[in-house]
Amino acid sequence: MTDFNDEMYDHRFMVLEIKATQIRKLLLGSLLLAKDAWKDALSGTQEGIRVLQSIEAAAEDFIDPSITDPVEKLDNVLTVINRRARAIVVVLDYIAHNKQ
Repeated sequence: MTDFNDEMYDHRFMVLEIKATQIRKLLLGSLLLAKDAWKDALSGTQEGIRVLQSIEAAAEDFIDPSITDPVEKLDNVLTVINRRARAIVVVLDYIAHNKQ
């Protein structure tokens, strides 16, 4: 019975890791789209340039492939997700406050 429970736990954890990885990739795509769509508007001010730099930093943030522990891997993926989501919020905030 213990092996079955362990297998169920491992499977459920793997599903969570896959979902987190998908979200991480979607956020990267969103960042790249935002950078492409708003690059001209953002590069016109110092604040906009800082926003572009935060986009680039978040887009370059990747998971550490050397991590093998499943919990640490998930934590690493969630950290990348957090950074990318925050960068998207920064872009949206900048756009909202600097609408013409």
